[in-house]
Amino acid sequence: QNFNASEAILMLRAGEILVTRATWSHTAGAVSKDAILTQDESDPAWMAFSVGRPFQTQVAKGSPGQARHSSSPIGAAVLHVPIQLGSECLGVLGIIRPEPNFSPEEVTEAIQLADALALILHNAQLLAATREDLRRRELAEAAAIIGYDEVVWLGYRDSGMADSPDNADPRCFARADLDEAVERLVTVIRRERPQVIITYPENQEGYPHPDHLRVHEI
Repeated sequence: QNFNASEAILMLRAGEILVTRATWSHTAGAVSKDAILTQDESDPAWMAFSVGRPFQTQVAKGSPGQARHSSSPIGAAVLHVPIQLGSECLGVLGIIRPEPNFSPEEVTEAIQLADALALILHNAQLLAATREDLRRRELAEAAAIIGYDEVVWLGYRDSGMADSPDNADPRCFARADLDEAVERLVTVIRRERPQVIITYPENQEGYPHPDHLRVHEI
């Protein structure tokens, strides 16, 4: 509201790419959105992410921003501000409004907003890391109770359900390179030489979790 914005967009880092997590507009309100933004030197959002400073442009016909800000008119001002925590860029905040530009004071205010977002995201990451550590310890305890000798981690993230933010993360298991994932599993199989392998069946209509489907493929 301080910027008289018509639209705002939150893009978060996932490895070496940006994933649009949410957008807000006067017409649609808040909407979850998992579009992937890869390296593009002509895209001011990517430039703000890679260079680490704000970029102010206008929505132009045929530009990367026009597709991303389809509800905003040609000529609308777009300000992309990196969300930084120290030297690490966690993502980009995009603010769009009908006026042709943002004043220096407004750019400073947007940077302060991005700094506050960085602290919020950092705290969320710490919470997620704590939960992941707890989950690993719970799995280790469960495996010990069952009597397994070892739990092998293949190095992928949980994929969540289809169309969820986790599923858009390129580090998730469902998006893993098939040959690479097969190689990691084969390494374990050759080491252990099992007589029986238990896996998920081809028909998973009851609970088609992306990770379970990928396990069957591998």
